[in-house]
Amino acid sequence: MLAEESTFGDLRGQDFEIKLEPCDSVKLKKIVSSIKSNSAGTDGLNQSTLKSVLPNILPVLEFLINLSMAEGQFPHSLKMAEVIPLPKSGTLSDLSNWRPISILPLISKLYEKIVSLK
Repeated sequence: MLAEESTFGDLRGQDFEIKLEPCDSVKLKKIVSSIKSNSAGTDGLNQSTLKSVLPNILPVLEFLINLSMAEGQFPHSLKMAEVIPLPKSGTLSDLSNWRPISILPLISKLYEKIVSLK
């Protein structure tokens, strides 16, 4: 039994409504600056490139993110991650000494940070 089931019961099949606040350009700039990773995901976009073009694309990016949240649609292409294995320690031939990491598209990371804002 999952921990959530013991507290809230089985919630599968239930309808939920989540209210997401629109993101403004000030918040969006702050979020872009807060991203630490410069790894490019499946979209090929990294943080330094986004920072350099942000003044030119900010109104469009803000509009698209807010439209996506208002309609409750998350683009399929942003759900794709590049999964690569990284060694932990020990013998590299032992599979238990490896861990997978997922490199998400940068725009997907923006969504995640916007939604988790309180």
